Amino acid sequence: LTIEGKLSLPPKAKGPVPIVMLIAGSGPWTFDRPVGLPTKNGDTKLINYLDLFVKAFNARGVGFFSVNKRGCAQIEESPYTLVRRAIFSKATPRILLDDYAAALAALRSEAGVNPNHIVLLGQSEGTVLAPRLALRAPAGIVGLVLCGYAEDNTHDTIVWQMTVGPWRNVARQYDLNGDGRITRDEFATAKPDYLYQLMAGGARFEDYDRDHNGIIEPKDIADANAPRLNAVLKAVEDGDDEWLWWNLVMLNSAHLRADWDRPPLHEELLKVPIPIHIFHGTHDGSVRVEGVYETQAAFRKAGKKNLVVHVIPRADHDLDYGQYLDSLLAGKPQAPKAMKEMFDVAAQLARGATK
Repeated sequence: LTIEGKLSLPPKAKGPVPIVMLIAGSGPWTFDRPVGLPTKNGDTKLINYLDLFVKAFNARGVGFFSVNKRGCAQIEESPYTLVRRAIFSKATPRILLDDYAAALAALRSEAGVNPNHIVLLGQSEGTVLAPRLALRAPAGIVGLVLCGYAEDNTHDTIVWQMTVGPWRNVARQYDLNGDGRITRDEFATAKPDYLYQLMAGGARFEDYDRDHNGIIEPKDIADANAPRLNAVLKAVEDGDDEWLWWNLVMLNSAHLRADWDRPPLHEELLKVPIPIHIFHGTHDGSVRVEGVYETQAAFRKAGKKNLVVHVIPRADHDLDYGQYLDSLLAGKPQAPKAMKEMFDVAAQLARGATK
């Protein structure tokens, strides 16, 4: 099995450079992650999701390395990612860890790479795999940067994603005063970002207000998602991989069960001796921000001082990447503040300039 990766070095680099290696989130991924972005005039703009990362790190004198997941390849036509199900379905967390370890070994031998200055950048599910990779192959790993930190096991994450999580996505857009409820006036006044509008599909106030009491509350959103939650849990219990493939980012029961009831992630993270930075939005709808605080408390209790937490008010699971897409469509691309801070920290860690 051959897995392709892409190493992007600063164009004017002289000598070996430090590297940030991406450990991606769940579902299919490729080294550029091309996406067809619908524009406001009805066209489709093809972008590479990871181009922003390449440009940001190269501008900071750091290389960027990303890989295809097994069974995934980039193609020129929509949906721009070819997924070979027979191969990708075997990509359980343990197998993915093997693949990332092989990729890391290859990276260390590449010309232009400083093998003693590598930072692992974990996103979402990658926040689980990045610490494991650092413990398994620690040579040259000088830091972890974890974005959208997954403290909880897979079962608890799925339950949260379909109860509390969706409310946080909605509240980020419409709960303007942060009181945990959305009035008609707030809903009419809010200006949701373009990416959210695409996903919401033009939903009206009445579509969210399930009990029709004139207020959108967390219970409304949880009730709306209850049928899907029950369907996912049943599919995992029954091993219904066909349903999961089409309804849960091409995952399967073997993948989900691998960490179905694992202990809190901080128990593994406490074993990592190098600097760790967690970046997490208060309105992350995929994983709990409370898990970050629990991890921070565990480190304090253990007397460990190698963890720094960055909690970004109102930011989402992707550290407001949607703002970048808005700016891109407007012809003035600019990374959001949360991502700029993450790029700065990861680059400084890679260069050995911070602890």
